[in-house]
Amino acid sequence: MCWHVIAESRELLAAQGSILKFVAGVPYQLKVRSGVSTRLVANSGMVALYRGESGDGECVTSLDFSTPAAATPYLGIDRLIRACGGDAVFQVSDVRWCIIASSSVAGYLFLV
Repeated sequence: MCWHVIAESRELLAAQGSILKFVAGVPYQLKVRSGVSTRLVANSGMVALYRGESGDGECVTSLDFSTPAAATPYLGIDRLIRACGGDAVFQVSDVRWCIIASSSVAGYLFLV
């Protein structure tokens, strides 16, 4: 009997200042704060983005994500992340609010 093992993805939350460890051979689903721009920078190692089992690009030492505002505080990105070679350690170095358009009415600020 032959078994084919498929690695189940693990979920990581990219909150400001978090240290994220990507273990080699394990796929990760990253969730970033909705309505903000998030930057991850490597302390060590590199990662690549994947769709299923195929790589979406080359190994990198930084990642940038922007998500629209949503009803939930965090949104999953549409690709998985895998460490390149050995383990990789990244830090969430920057989280900035994305204001696409705004207007002020009677002292209230509306983000669109």
